[in-house]
Amino acid sequence: SRTTVFLRDEAQAATPRHREHRRAMRAALLLASALSAATAFHAGLPHGALRRAGTGTPPAASSHPPRLALGVLPRGPGGRAGRRTPQAPRMALKEGDKLRTPETLQEMMVDAAAAVAKAAEGGASRMSVEVPLPITGGTELDDWPGGIKQKYGTMRPMVAEMMKSLNFTRSEMEAQKFLGYVDDAIGIWEGGDNMAVVCFPTTEVAKELMQLADAGKRVVVVNSQFFIDPFSSKEGKDWDASMEKVYLLQSLNLKGPGLLPVKGVMLRTYPDPFTVARKVEGGDREVIATYPVKPERKALEELFFADSEERDSGLSLFDRLKRIQQEASNI
Repeated sequence: SRTTVFLRDEAQAATPRHREHRRAMRAALLLASALSAATAFHAGLPHGALRRAGTGTPPAASSHPPRLALGVLPRGPGGRAGRRTPQAPRMALKEGDKLRTPETLQEMMVDAAAAVAKAAEGGASRMSVEVPLPITGGTELDDWPGGIKQKYGTMRPMVAEMMKSLNFTRSEMEAQKFLGYVDDAIGIWEGGDNMAVVCFPTTEVAKELMQLADAGKRVVVVNSQFFIDPFSSKEGKDWDASMEKVYLLQSLNLKGPGLLPVKGVMLRTYPDPFTVARKVEGGDREVIATYPVKPERKALEELFFADSEERDSGLSLFDRLKRIQQEASNI
């Protein structure tokens, strides 16, 4: 049977007893803070009363990262992952359609490879891929106690799956090269159709990325660590602005009125638009909006809040508290 991995492991305390105690305390605190809001909504108070005072915006989403279930990479003979041929991206969806997302890590990375290949055919030479990482070895205090090196160990076989579909040779995929310091774990693989795949690059290596592109390489950045601010280098800002986001899969954990948990997902597969869907009853993901460019977090918060106002208006107080309690048990 297929093993399932999650973006965020269940919290792991030193002992099962400590773990249950911490969960119970967190759930109690969340329920206490949510009870008055849920009761107020049920009593018919204006929706604006449940928003942040003076801002007119929905309440902030939960700070802990959401989870997205994905199967592990299946193994073929000899322990090697099976090969899949990239498929053409889907036709763009419209509101109300059901959004299909990849069920395995292999399928996700093959879809990413298909988007890269399609974008390259269209002339793109600076591309970015953003994918969720299955957490391995997380603790109560830190999902990644081993830092970026631990993330690199998890990302490496995933990137290999993508490179396999992009015609990299075995020796090209098995290379262990880095940009900058080895401890920064900015892996680079060159091969395929004149491509360079780079994982976890930071603004400190923006100049090297530009040199690769200027040399005629098609540069594919996977899970960029470019956190742009006013103090970022000009090279970093220029490179970040020049990348085409060819593939993105992101789980969303937002809030509706009365702190009601609302889950969804955002998917972009070049050349389709950024498609945002909400998880509905039965586990399906229903498209609620599409965007030509990646939407800001605030726009997503307002979108899901408005959708919840309409879609969840008939929920009873009991059902609202039940959903909040279920969310608290996942902390």
